[in-house]
Amino acid sequence: MVTEYNENYSLKYLPARKTHVIKKDGSLEDFDVQKVIDAIEKSAYRALTRFTGEEKARICEIVISSINALDTEKVPISVMSARNAAAGT
Repeated sequence: MVTEYNENYSLKYLPARKTHVIKKDGSLEDFDVQKVIDAIEKSAYRALTRFTGEEKARICEIVISSINALDTEKVPISVMSARNAAAGT
């Protein structure tokens, strides 16, 4: 049995400032890039594919860059989803 090492991208990729995601119900949650990675890994699994560590790192860079470009501390989940889809994630 092969054990896979799962890196915690939240420790390495952080936005420039403390950022919160405004969820659909209006509640605030601390932004965590690891949740983005977990979500794309689930989608990739359903599509019978996997991302390499390099690809996941690049996705983190794109997501963090997008958040930093927004120049706000509160980001609606709908904006996060739209910006990341446009970035190719």
